[in-house]
Amino acid sequence: IPSWLGRRYIRTALPDAFNVRVGGAIKEARASITEFGDNLDALYIIVDDDEKPTGEPFRIVLRGTVFESVWTDGSRRAAAQQAFNAVETALAGADGIEVVDSRLLSEADVSLHDVRAMRRWDIFDDTSVRGGSPASRFARRPGR
Repeated sequence: IPSWLGRRYIRTALPDAFNVRVGGAIKEARASITEFGDNLDALYIIVDDDEKPTGEPFRIVLRGTVFESVWTDGSRRAAAQQAFNAVETALAGADGIEVVDSRLLSEADVSLHDVRAMRRWDIFDDTSVRGGSPASRFARRPGR
């Protein structure tokens, strides 16, 4: 619960239009993340802060990271890749979103410079509570 509460106040701020455009698409990816995402450490995104009018796409770069122990384990890496692919596919299918580059990487291959350019993105972080208690929403999040 403390972790969930902390995320309510310290979270990645993204343009409202972006959140609206990806909202429905991300719901589709959540099932795969819940099923296969235990091996996926984090999602990172690069997206412009400016609001985009209808008809102008958000062009994004998507990165997924896994621990080195997952990267070197073929079956765990494949599960992480499957979860990452579900997110990429969902975003690519969203109206007004253009995925210009996406890759799953070992954390060993991500530099501090890369992390500073990207934002950690939690696809389970809704902008508001949409039913159910906060504890039940937290329980649906994949374990680490």
